[in-house]
Amino acid sequence: MCNLKKKPSVSKSCQQSQCPRWYTGAWSSCSRSCGEGVRTRKVECRRKHHRMVESKCPRPVPSSSVTCVDPRCPDFSWSVSDWEPCSTTCGNGVKTRTVQCVNAHTRMPVGSENCQVDSRPRNSDYCQSTAPCPGQWTARPWNECSVTCGNGVQTRRVDCVSGDRIVGGSYCSGSPVLPKSQSCGNTPCSSVVWYYGDWMSCDKSCGGGVQRRSHYCTYQHSHVTRLQDQLCVARHGKPLSQQACNSNACPSGLRQPTSCQDVKLQRLGHLDGTYSILSGAGGVLEIYCYGMKTAHPKEFVTLSNPNYAMIYNATLRNPSTCPTNVNWNSPHLNKQAYPGQGRTTFSRVRIDVQSMELIANDYTFATKENATERFIEYGSAGDCFSSAERCPKGEFRIDLTNTGLRVDHENNWLQQGQNSTMRIDTYSYNQIVRAKCGGLCGRCYSARAKIKVTLT
Repeated sequence: MCNLKKKPSVSKSCQQSQCPRWYTGAWSSCSRSCGEGVRTRKVECRRKHHRMVESKCPRPVPSSSVTCVDPRCPDFSWSVSDWEPCSTTCGNGVKTRTVQCVNAHTRMPVGSENCQVDSRPRNSDYCQSTAPCPGQWTARPWNECSVTCGNGVQTRRVDCVSGDRIVGGSYCSGSPVLPKSQSCGNTPCSSVVWYYGDWMSCDKSCGGGVQRRSHYCTYQHSHVTRLQDQLCVARHGKPLSQQACNSNACPSGLRQPTSCQDVKLQRLGHLDGTYSILSGAGGVLEIYCYGMKTAHPKEFVTLSNPNYAMIYNATLRNPSTCPTNVNWNSPHLNKQAYPGQGRTTFSRVRIDVQSMELIANDYTFATKENATERFIEYGSAGDCFSSAERCPKGEFRIDLTNTGLRVDHENNWLQQGQNSTMRIDTYSYNQIVRAKCGGLCGRCYSARAKIKVTLT
């Protein structure tokens, strides 16, 4: 038998290097001083002092972050006091109040940076006493004389004004009353004459054409002032503004073109430029043909003087008033411009030669005062300025001088909007039309975006 004490060992102890394990750092302080935040710590897989890839360490991985909750954060909000009394006892003034950022729980004031700046309430505003201040008589500009020669009367509007408000005359008892009318027009009517420009070239090279020249009624010894044509018609008859020319017969096959397309068909021209075209009214007009290399060229009238249409840009804080001498620094105005505003200037205006109508909404030869504005229709104007009577700021000017055209007396001018006002004046036998239009909001325009014209 074997001695059990002498039996060989079947195993022995051994010592290998240390296994990798997780090492964790100390927790950080909470990420917020109040409310819910986060604490973090460093977690690494190591063997002794050597960093190992995380897959070498046992699972699960110790957490590297944990939520933490400290006492509830205070809420902040704006607090306002009551309005102080208006700074004036009459007319317009300023009222103020205190605006503070406070702790919503304790109501104690804190720094303004704790509240949202964008939502800060106003601490001042305009105010108006119910009682107007003593006013003074204020006169509007004189209207035109009732006659352009002889003895006439000139009138103007006179109001009792307190601040920017029109009030009853009793508030102006201490102010001298201004005259509402005065005599005018002392030039004798016998001195009015027709003044003529040079004859234009004949509108036809053969077959009988017409030469035209500009004219206007003026004083005999001074050609500066333009008078109403009716004065010269009454004394001298209608003006000699056109005459026949080039009555020689035309070669067979040629006729006067009636459109820019017709100019192309007769091979009278193929480039953009000015051509003599027979109108639907029977007369020949100098027309600018645009797009002659396209299938459908368009007809335009070239304008030699300023032509524009304008929607006024400013709005009033108190739209029931009508302040004078308004500028952008005036306290009467809102700081935001009226979004529909704009001013458009026209160097040429499109025309339907056969129907004798100007196309008001074609902007091929129009420019905007500002690139961000919208185009304003030719022969239109308006504003959103004031509901007061006779306070329009929008305006337009049509000037057809030297075009052979004038605006038809029967053209249909329309107005629309709240408290709308429209004043249209004509000059030089309807070759010039000027208008002032507005309201709250109000505008004026020509029906169907077309303006009827006739030959001069």
